[in-house]
Amino acid sequence: MSEAAHKRSRWRLAWRCCKVLVVAAAFAAIAYGALYWYERWQLTDELSEVIAQLDRDEPDWQWEALRKKREAPPDDQNGALIVRAAAAKLRGSWGSNPLWNKLDELPPAIRADAKMVKELRLDVAPIAPVLPEARKLLDCPSGRFAIPFPRPFRDEQCPHLREARSLADALFHETRLLMAEGKITEALTWCRVMLHDAETCLDEAFISLLVRIAIQSMAIHRIEQALALGETDAETLRGIHEALRRADATDHVTLALRGERALLHQLFLDLADGSLTPANFDWYTAEKMEDCFSGNEIRRSHAYILPKLTALIDAARLPDEKRYQALDTLRKEHKAAEERDEIPCLAKLFLPAIPVCATTDRAHRSHLHCAIVAIAAERFRVATGRWPASAQELMDAKLLDAVPWIFSPVNRRAGVRHPTDLSSTPSAQPANTKATRG
Repeated sequence: MSEAAHKRSRWRLAWRCCKVLVVAAAFAAIAYGALYWYERWQLTDELSEVIAQLDRDEPDWQWEALRKKREAPPDDQNGALIVRAAAAKLRGSWGSNPLWNKLDELPPAIRADAKMVKELRLDVAPIAPVLPEARKLLDCPSGRFAIPFPRPFRDEQCPHLREARSLADALFHETRLLMAEGKITEALTWCRVMLHDAETCLDEAFISLLVRIAIQSMAIHRIEQALALGETDAETLRGIHEALRRADATDHVTLALRGERALLHQLFLDLADGSLTPANFDWYTAEKMEDCFSGNEIRRSHAYILPKLTALIDAARLPDEKRYQALDTLRKEHKAAEERDEIPCLAKLFLPAIPVCATTDRAHRSHLHCAIVAIAAERFRVATGRWPASAQELMDAKLLDAVPWIFSPVNRRAGVRHPTDLSSTPSAQPANTKATRG
């Protein structure tokens, strides 16, 4: 074979190889496209079924319907406006003095010395202008902010939560200093203000639920400290008790989860049509989202999240005992799905509610119920001069509606006395703090 013929043969072979590669690439592209569109069709069909089911079961589940049903009190009864006005007067910083840690480490029976109290009073001087405005919350036990949802994915879009938390932080320090000064009744009054502050965070979003829980926990912590340090009058106890019972009566978990579901539904619709991009999010979320836009990831996450949040809402609506069993089951299922890497990328990023809700709400409601029972027992002691022998006495005295679930017999632990069994408390003793508080 001549050199020229050999070259032509090699060119023909190369050309055939190129054609084979092109055909193979074309088939691969067609196959990938077919799989993409088939999966897209499947996910779209699945998502349509989920949305149709929600429309049948809960016609008002989407954000616009929730927003229209959102009740806002009149301005003269809206505690949110007071919180905003009080927070606007906060200037400077406070709470950085290391003496605060020493103050909190003191046993309840030991009072801070005058020098420490004086120095800490100077540290909280920026709080003083806020107090007259914040005191108005005593007459406004609830309130609602006009919130800029449905895109609460940047911190600057939730200024009302920062305002409520800043005010609570200021009052948290003020109440501790008042206790050190021996002003127990005044400290408990500000604890009640903190509880009313928390009620303004009753929003249709999970982040609002967490802030509300945080503020309520701060208030309950200070109430416990104040009652360990001294006594107060019956009227102050009644106000604290009513605020705690009001907080417990609100099903803030279901409200927050319904709002979260509606917000995430709107989020995925906006991501799908391109009106939202990673640039609309904070840098951390945007960085996490970079690898989550390939293929049908948006639809896959959308179809995954809606049923999961619906199951979470259904669990939150159950009575307490069944509620936490159902939430714990969902938490375990979520953890197992994480370990198997079955959760879509965007769903993993925007669905922290299952593990958090299953633990945080239970712990907080237990803390809240303990505070309600404790204040009821203290009111009984102030009124009768003795501790109640049982929870039934508190219910007979109209101080307790029912025994909270956390205290029910099904929650006894081996070797631990039942919390509502108060028979070991010296009920015949006089109303003397040192005699009755061990």
